[in-house]
Amino acid sequence: MDGSIKIDDVVAELLKFGTLKVSEVAGFNVDLVKELARTMEKLPTSLDESTKELEDAGLGWNELRKKSEAVEGVTNLPQKEAYFTALGKYETIFNFDVFGKVDKAL
Repeated sequence: MDGSIKIDDVVAELLKFGTLKVSEVAGFNVDLVKELARTMEKLPTSLDESTKELEDAGLGWNELRKKSEAVEGVTNLPQKEAYFTALGKYETIFNFDVFGKVDKAL
């Protein structure tokens, strides 16, 4: 090297720091990262039951999402229009008042 490039720039380039400077990396304070890790370690013991229920529900939805990815071509089903037409007719001819009468009878 002839000294035209600063050693910090060479190190940053070799280590692929991008826009970070060597001084920023060398002076990085890991205390905040350690504190965050300690806080995250405490989470499983500090959550109440409602949080656990929400987490379980979220995990259930994620499982359903994963399973649904296996279904392909749903928008191009054969006879899709005929199905929705029949569904519309069913809705117009079905007597929903029956449910109201049963509800009142109970």
